[in-house]
Amino acid sequence: MMPIDHLKGFWSLSGGFWLIYCIYISIRVERFIVKRYEQETDLLNTAFFINHVPFARYLPDFFSSEIYAGHLTMCRWGWPYFRRKKVFKDIDDPEVITRHFTHSEVSLVKKHGISFLIIFMHAIAYYIFKLIWPDVF
Repeated sequence: MMPIDHLKGFWSLSGGFWLIYCIYISIRVERFIVKRYEQETDLLNTAFFINHVPFARYLPDFFSSEIYAGHLTMCRWGWPYFRRKKVFKDIDDPEVITRHFTHSEVSLVKKHGISFLIIFMHAIAYYIFKLIWPDVF
């Protein structure tokens, strides 16, 4: 075997693991986040969901959970970047959103975001490898 075959095997194995892990985390996030956003709180009445993604409540739970997790991630990690945007004009503090979730639920959403970032980096690596070795990939 050539060294490039080892690289392809390792990269494929890593990508497969992260894809399965990402699906597992997405299912765990879906269990609590859809119910919390749609039934237990009034978070769907914020400007983000009324003006920018009003279709989120009509999607199947698995897909709407991704939008809700993205919203929670933007409020948690991206607040310094997004707080002055009109998307969050009715939210003064990210604590307004995050107080509805426990610490373990917020950390699970963070793992969810990190795992999607790793999947994205695997895709970028694939296209870089494809540029370097077009005959192999």
